Amino acid sequence: MVRSEGLRLFAGFLGSASFLAEVGERLLARQLAKVSDEELGLTLAHVKLLTMVRWSGCETVSDLALFLGVTPAAASKSVDRLVQRGLLRRSTSLDDRRAHLLALTDAGGRLLEAYDEAVGRALQGLFGVFVTPELVAAQEVLDRIAVAIAEGQGPVEGPCSACALYRRDPCGVRVALERRCFFEERKGGAP
Repeated sequence: MVRSEGLRLFAGFLGSASFLAEVGERLLARQLAKVSDEELGLTLAHVKLLTMVRWSGCETVSDLALFLGVTPAAASKSVDRLVQRGLLRRSTSLDDRRAHLLALTDAGGRLLEAYDEAVGRALQGLFGVFVTPELVAAQEVLDRIAVAIAEGQGPVEGPCSACALYRRDPCGVRVALERRCFFEERKGGAP
């Protein structure tokens, strides 16, 4: 079977994007291992959750579940692990006794600071070989491709959180698609 040129290019692009995401996740996992006590047993999902609490305004398990795309029960289980490890604090809301409010502990904040510094050093070493205009141009191409694909999928219900922890301000994709931002609705600012 002969592939069309468009399909071949798209498959090549998605293959490269998938590989970039995979090696990026491995790099982040290595940096987490460098700064985290092995006994904590932290995963990148835990770091994502802690980071959400730190800067997005996700104060409840329901907010976290919405952002992470998991059930409230699954989010609650992860929160329980982080509370047990002393990285997250959970308290009952004064307004609604059924809601639990979340906050980082000092230990959770220190862990995220060390992780951010380790990732920053690793990325600086990797991206130091590129000049800023090259990286900006690559980002703009990726944004245009993402917008073109997303436009064909129709409107999205609820606020957008597609950028996950890699939020930037301004988000060209969100602006082009006229979507509401999960983070801006929760906190109203950049991380």
